[in-house]
Amino acid sequence: MLEKIAGMTPITAALLAAAFLTIRFALGKPKTPILKWMPEKVNVYLAADIKRTLTAAGHATPVIAAGRIPTARVAEGILRQGDADLIGIARPILCDPYWPNKSRERRTAEIKKCTYCNHCREMEGAYEEVTCIQWKAKDGTRREPTP
Repeated sequence: MLEKIAGMTPITAALLAAAFLTIRFALGKPKTPILKWMPEKVNVYLAADIKRTLTAAGHATPVIAAGRIPTARVAEGILRQGDADLIGIARPILCDPYWPNKSRERRTAEIKKCTYCNHCREMEGAYEEVTCIQWKAKDGTRREPTP
């Protein structure tokens, strides 16, 4: 293996050593509001290009796409197109931890939708309990999603 690595660029050697790659990109600090113009699947083109490059070079390193993948339907499309091997989803799952089951059961109307407001990132950055702003009811009480 070392003989092979000797002729490679450092990035190629690192890619070969990786068990998987997660492709994501973050703008600003946790308090930076999400930009409204940022499209769904914002980082998928990066994951797809890296996956094609790795595959063409004969590598089978799984690539994980992440970044504004709000629904199971969008995630499934990325996988079907072969743009990534796995999908990384954080904020939408925090907003409604039951959305994978609700999606599978075709109860998508019941899913609380992440607005990508960064409230959860602010709480994380302040080392506070991370919750979703979508859980706040009009009367100020906290209503977590139900299964």
